[in-house]
Amino acid sequence: MKFKLIVTSILALLALNACFATSVELNSSSLNVEKGDTFSLDLLVKDCPETLGFDNDELEYDENILNLTSITFSEVSNSGMAESRLSDGFISILWMSNQPSGNFTIATLSFEALDGGNTQITLNPTISNSEGTGSVDITVTNTNLSVYEPKPDLVITNVSIDPLKKYETNTVLVTVKNNGDFNAGEFKVSLDAVTGVIDSYVEESVAGLNYGENTVVTFENITLGPNNLFDIIVDSEYAVEESDEINNEISFGNQPTENSISAVLSCENDSVKTGETFDVALTLNDLTANRPAKAVEGALVFDSGVLSCNAFEFQLDASEANETYLENVTINSDNVTFSIVDGTIDENTIIAIATFEALAVGNSDISLENLVVSDVNGYAFNNVNETETNVIVQGPDVSVENVEVSNPYYMEPATIKVTVANNGHQTVESCSVNVYIDSDELKPLTVTDLGVGESKIVEFNWTPQKSKTFTVVTVLDSSDAISEENETNNQLTEQITISERTVSMEIYKKSETENQTVASVKVSGMVENRQCNGYDVYISLDNLEAFEVNAIGETTNWSVTNNTLFITGYEFNEYDEFEIANITFNKTNNSISAIISECALSDSNGYAFNEIFTSNKIVNLKSIENIVVDSNVSDLVNESALETVNNGEFNITKIYFNNSDSIWIPETVENISITNETLNAMNEAVSNLENIDFDSIASENDVDAIMSEVLENMVVVSNYGFNITNITQETVIDGNNAVSELRFTATNTSAKGFSIIRLPVGDLEISEIVVNNGTVNKTLEKDDIDSTIGWYRIPVEGILEITLIKDPEVTITFSSALPQTTSSSSSSHSGGGGSSFSSDIADDIDSKTIKNFVSSATVLFGNGIDEQYAVQLREKVTDANGYTISGNAVIVGGPNANDFAKEYNEQFEIPISNENPGENKGVIQVLKVQDNSGNIIQSYTIVYIAGSDRYGTLAALEYFKTLDGLPEGPITVKWTENGPVVVE
Repeated sequence: MKFKLIVTSILALLALNACFATSVELNSSSLNVEKGDTFSLDLLVKDCPETLGFDNDELEYDENILNLTSITFSEVSNSGMAESRLSDGFISILWMSNQPSGNFTIATLSFEALDGGNTQITLNPTISNSEGTGSVDITVTNTNLSVYEPKPDLVITNVSIDPLKKYETNTVLVTVKNNGDFNAGEFKVSLDAVTGVIDSYVEESVAGLNYGENTVVTFENITLGPNNLFDIIVDSEYAVEESDEINNEISFGNQPTENSISAVLSCENDSVKTGETFDVALTLNDLTANRPAKAVEGALVFDSGVLSCNAFEFQLDASEANETYLENVTINSDNVTFSIVDGTIDENTIIAIATFEALAVGNSDISLENLVVSDVNGYAFNNVNETETNVIVQGPDVSVENVEVSNPYYMEPATIKVTVANNGHQTVESCSVNVYIDSDELKPLTVTDLGVGESKIVEFNWTPQKSKTFTVVTVLDSSDAISEENETNNQLTEQITISERTVSMEIYKKSETENQTVASVKVSGMVENRQCNGYDVYISLDNLEAFEVNAIGETTNWSVTNNTLFITGYEFNEYDEFEIANITFNKTNNSISAIISECALSDSNGYAFNEIFTSNKIVNLKSIENIVVDSNVSDLVNESALETVNNGEFNITKIYFNNSDSIWIPETVENISITNETLNAMNEAVSNLENIDFDSIASENDVDAIMSEVLENMVVVSNYGFNITNITQETVIDGNNAVSELRFTATNTSAKGFSIIRLPVGDLEISEIVVNNGTVNKTLEKDDIDSTIGWYRIPVEGILEITLIKDPEVTITFSSALPQTTSSSSSSHSGGGGSSFSSDIADDIDSKTIKNFVSSATVLFGNGIDEQYAVQLREKVTDANGYTISGNAVIVGGPNANDFAKEYNEQFEIPISNENPGENKGVIQVLKVQDNSGNIIQSYTIVYIAGSDRYGTLAALEYFKTLDGLPEGPITVKWTENGPVVVE
């Protein structure tokens, strides 16, 4: 235990000595000063026991950087003997009494910074113990010193070149900044070419640059080549001592662009005649004084078949070298090569003028090839825009303007009218015209003396011997005998469709007695160009015996076999409508039938008529093969009015009943039944008329409600193989009209069939019935049994009956006029919707139909006179200029003053002009137009009332007010002293 205590005491003493180790140091271990600065450091002793003396034998440092200027002892030296030397930094103090201890300052050392650099101030101290018997262990800390010298630092911060154009003089701007902390004296900045710079070395002087400031050094008239790379050096001659000497140089390169110039060929005339001469100028444009041109060479090329060059003259004064002008011109048959070296060309300049002569009709481009323009330094302009010119040597120019085939029917003589025009500048003395029909050529014709701007019609005769589409090719000047301005418009190809004209054969009852019936077989539809010359006809008889037959033709014959009457005749010429036979029959029963079962007709050349429609008007129920009429229904049939018709694809049987109703049945299927259900459906549609109040139309909602009722009361009368679905209706307002569309889809579920549908429509105006078979829209026509798609008819007043053969989507469009006012309207009603008319309609229009139409229409005028006429129809009229059709319209006045009339003028059968229909004459015309622009297909009616002059328009207007209804064809009227008179 005693040993352990001794050890502990020793460790405590060691720890105490470790905590208070003596150190000698200057009061800063690291110091930064500037060159020329003076500064002081305190020499310190720390944690020192009582001491007898302190010595610092030597103070070490770089004497090139520092100089010790003074040593000042502190108060601690007052009690001792002190000594020092500046030469080596020696310091010594001896204390005989009042020995210092702890922390104290020996002295203050003062220095001057002589030069920049880094050095260490090193101490070499010794401290004696208090008895002077030894030294104290000390730790020495030296001082690191950095002396900083302020200097300038020149750097390049930016370089720009304007306009940065190669082969031109440019200005180079170099921005120099002094990033140092000392002002710079005079220095130079240089450009030293590396690649692409024509001026190899240039330099500029700068008087000086304060630190922190910028200056821009300008180098002018520096010419750049195609590439641009050079070194830029600031203080290139090392006149300025800098803090950083390695940042004075940069390499700079921007790709320069080249300004474009243009070489333009211009001609005083763009068209000449053969034998005439003309000049073409070659001009250089867009040159500047910054880069003038000096030399031009190239070739002028042209069509030697059209032009020749007679002369080529430079408009410059060529340079003279060795007494020889530096220019050259060689005129060849199809080009001119040229070259010239001149002084300076620095503005738009005509270089040369070439004189040409027109040799032959045609046109020629005159252009430049291998053009080289060089500048005053011998460098070529690489961006030259060349503009060529074109000269037309005028001559004739025949073209096929139009090919029209009149009367394009099978086996009928047709005329092919070829319109030949001369669009050139010389008269055509003679031009061949050839027409090829498929592979056959018609006899060539010739057009002669065709003047400039003139057109003539050449007529070819052709009898088509097939029903098909022919390719008709018309060729002018097939042998190229005429030298023309344009050789590409001498041919025109047209597709001409030839069909056969449909003719009809009908047997009907002419007279009847109790025992005999006289019938006639009539043919119609023949035309004078293809007259009938022969016939064969077979007539199936029921309860009839042929007694006498009077037939036409040089040779005729008739016979009866198995109740079939055969009549033949030929060697005659008839056309239009004529009877081929009158037949006297003896009746064996009052229910008789004489039906054409087979027939043939031939023309004067022996060719058969292939499209023959037959109509049988002597029919009894027994003879209708595909239709079965129930016995209780047959009693209601008016058998004397029965009729069967063949339209080339199927029979149509027209059955009329004693109650004035009827049904037309397409025999597209077999075993068609007419039963009580059929009659009930027909009668139901008529009865449904009473369920709808057609007089209640006063608004769009009224029309919409009525249309819904029409659909609800739709009746399918007879249906074979069809499904009727998707039944909808929509009503919209269009001006003063409510336009309604009824739609449904009739889908055929079998290969063949038909559907007969009735709708109670009262006297609603039916604008149009359109069917769509999935690809195209087709309009159903009234009573059109020739159609293989279907038709519509009005079997009973107020009943619309639609017959469908194919499976289309059906759209029925109605138009109903709405009252224009609700408070003061004096609309009259007669029978239902669509018959009301506005109060501003002229009183002297008597016809309700005309009043209704004018009420539903917009009346359009084009000028003041036409406006005076227009208000004679109704008070509310509209300026036609800028008007877009949106409903029915009445045009008052012709196309000269009326833009709307001008838009539709050519669509009418008789276009109106100052010459047509003539002085004091006017025309009333009606045109149906269809608007497919929206989702709803709408049909409008346009009435055109116009004349060649104002009296003609007035005549047509006054006569229009006297009509009972809208005319089916044009009516020409002339104004006389007695008023309007129809021109026959």
